[in-house]
Amino acid sequence: MLRITSYVLLLLFSTTTMLTSSKNQLDSKGSYFSLKDVNLKNPQNVLDYFLLLPNDFFSEFNQKGYNIMSNFIHGKSSLEWAKIDDVVIDKKNAFIHISVNINESVYYVDFTYFLDSKQEKVFGFTTRIFRQQLTNSFSAIFLEYKDKKYYKINGKVLPNINFQTFWDESLKLPEKKYQIYQLEYILPQHGTTVSVYFHEIYFLIDPFDNSHDKYGIDQNDYYSKVITKYKYGKIDLSWNKEKGIFSFKKKYTISEVEEDYDCECK
Repeated sequence: MLRITSYVLLLLFSTTTMLTSSKNQLDSKGSYFSLKDVNLKNPQNVLDYFLLLPNDFFSEFNQKGYNIMSNFIHGKSSLEWAKIDDVVIDKKNAFIHISVNINESVYYVDFTYFLDSKQEKVFGFTTRIFRQQLTNSFSAIFLEYKDKKYYKINGKVLPNINFQTFWDESLKLPEKKYQIYQLEYILPQHGTTVSVYFHEIYFLIDPFDNSHDKYGIDQNDYYSKVITKYKYGKIDLSWNKEKGIFSFKKKYTISEVEEDYDCECK
C-alpha cells in the first residue's frame, strides 16, 4: 500500500505547488475582483471568459445553500461548512484557480486558454474533488467560444487517452471490466504543457460496503489485476500551436512519479 499512499500524497501535493505566489486575497470590500472591470458583452481576458461559463459546469460544487460562483463573485461566505480557501486570478498568464472547502472535502477549479497560430482560443476547464475515504472525482472539458456560446471540443483537440495509455506494454491487457480508472488533468499556469494523472478506482474499506457491485468486480481482483501492474502514472501533453491540438509529449512511470514527490519533500 506504500505505492498507493505516496501517489495520492503526490497528487494532493501537486495541487499546491503548481501555483505561483499570485494568490488573490480579499480586498477591503471583501471581493476577489472588481465587477466594474468585467466585460461580459465583449470578453477581453480570462476572468471575463470564466464568468461566462455555464452554471452546470459547477454542479458538483453547488450544494443546498451554497453556490461557488456567488461566493467567487461576492467574495464572502457566511457558511462555516462551505467557503473558498484560495483564489488565483492571473490575467497575464490567462489562468484562474479556485480552491473550496465543502464539508471537509477539497474542491478545485482551474481554467485557462491556449492560443493557436490564428490567435484563436482553446479553453481548458477542470474540476478536481478530493473527498474523504478517497472517493475522488475529476473532470476536464476543452472548449471553444463562438457566437457567445461555449462548445465542447475534447475529441477535436485531445489525443486518444485510455487505459492502455498507462498500461505496461509487455503485459496483456486485463479484461475490459477491470479497465476502470479516472484521469486527472492539471492545467498549467505557466507554459502550455498539460499533465494527466492516472487514478485507479478506490473501494471503500468497509465490510458492509458494496461499492464493488457498481463495477461488477471484486476489489481484491482489481488490486491484483490492475493496481499492481499498470506502468505509467502520468503523461504530459504538449500544445501544438500550429495545428491547435495537443499531442503526447512524455510518459512517466509510477516510480518516476514517486521519485518526483520524494525529491519535492526533501
